[in-house]
Amino acid sequence: MSQQDKEHKTVGKFRDRLSDNLEIDAIRKEEVYLDICHSVSLRDVSYWIEVLFSAGIATVGLVLNSAAVIIGAMLISPLMGSILGNGLALAAGDVILAMRAIIKLALSCLLAILFAVLLVSVLPFKEMTPEILARTQPNILDLVVALFSGAVGSVAICKKPKGVATSIPGVAIAVALMPPLCVVGYGFGIAISVNMVNGLRVARGGGLLFFTNLVAITFTAMSVFLALHIVDISQL
Repeated sequence: MSQQDKEHKTVGKFRDRLSDNLEIDAIRKEEVYLDICHSVSLRDVSYWIEVLFSAGIATVGLVLNSAAVIIGAMLISPLMGSILGNGLALAAGDVILAMRAIIKLALSCLLAILFAVLLVSVLPFKEMTPEILARTQPNILDLVVALFSGAVGSVAICKKPKGVATSIPGVAIAVALMPPLCVVGYGFGIAISVNMVNGLRVARGGGLLFFTNLVAITFTAMSVFLALHIVDISQL
């Protein structure tokens, strides 16, 4: 047996043992793949409604400097599915899934930002609250949180529905995908109506935080899907 064959055998044993410990069989892997593929559909009206509500709640929470309101927005934010779709597409080498996931995520981000800009233009409050400022200066700890959250979210998706129901809300709270997007919208709104320089600086900081979370979650999701060998269903 060649060295390469030994390595493949070792990797295969690791994947099998990990899947067994997490109680993820071949049937469940197929279900996960199909579920994520279906989740990137653009025809789900309820998804877009959730994006609007989440963006609205997060924007109001940021302006009011209310952590409780912002947490509520994190709980209903549906963006995690599209990001996990990107991770699965990279792991499986599925170009079509990647394109669909990227398009849906891009449209979701655009919708959230535009709605936040609209709210900022309507609301009389323009002050930069601590909750807003906290999301304009991302640091290494934000990256670490996103990495752990992406891993937990991916495993939760792969496990039986009971695991998903109990884990996903906590992941949404930890990663905070929607608030950074709303900070971007807030920044653009301020740039348009109050101060161009300050507004664009806020938008840039919020965008950097969201991009950090996006890359971290996508990377860890891809790693988890590869480790569990959740690939194209024709290969299962």
